[in-house]
Amino acid sequence: MPFAMIETELQDLARDLWKAKSDDDCALVRGYRRLEESAKIKSACTATKDLWGSIFGSDKGLLTWPNCAPDEAKGRMQLFQAVAGAFRNPRAHSENVDATHQLNEFLLLNFLFRLLKDSVPRQNEIDTNSL
Repeated sequence: MPFAMIETELQDLARDLWKAKSDDDCALVRGYRRLEESAKIKSACTATKDLWGSIFGSDKGLLTWPNCAPDEAKGRMQLFQAVAGAFRNPRAHSENVDATHQLNEFLLLNFLFRLLKDSVPRQNEIDTNSL
């Protein structure tokens, strides 16, 4: 486990995973919950559906990344959505989850925390034509 690169929000879970002190599945589920809660707090988002689209959506999202081209921002939003669909949801809804890539999944979750930290509130552009 590369502890030096683990985000603060996940350090206790990383230690648990490394020491096999807790159930790995539980640590990952808790990590996903923390990511969602952190994103909701940072963005003040109250959406219950399409959380990542509401937070990072290209035109009306609450957060974005500075100096990030629109296609790149869209790709980052889709990364959050893809990880939720490919890893978080199966883990939340099934007991039969493949455990062979748990460290990789944890590091991917860690990377999403880094992207969330790098995001900033979207500045709504003023339409000068309507003035």
